[in-house]
Amino acid sequence: MRRRDRRHGRVRRLRQNRREPGQAAGGQGREDRSLLSAWQHEHDGGRYIGTGSVGVLKDPDDGWINLGTYRTQIHDRTTVTMSMVPGHRGELMRKKWWARGLPCPVAIAC
Repeated sequence: MRRRDRRHGRVRRLRQNRREPGQAAGGQGREDRSLLSAWQHEHDGGRYIGTGSVGVLKDPDDGWINLGTYRTQIHDRTTVTMSMVPGHRGELMRKKWWARGLPCPVAIAC
């Protein structure tokens, strides 16, 4: 961690915030700014919580559980986006959900 701090300068540890499964962090109607991470690069389009986290997705056809590392950007208190590589398992699962007209359920473990 020290070497990374020297290299990036603004990296800091986030306090651990454990929740029950399925329980979102933060409160109803307020933005929990403690979830915001440091800017990873001066030219990034926003703040990312998912550069070193795991995204968990489930295939709607066969129930396969996929764990992948996806850059996850915070847009507002209810919206994040995940960058997925075309052709990889997570992106293929997302396409299956969307083809059915359904949102793709994702759990993010930071």
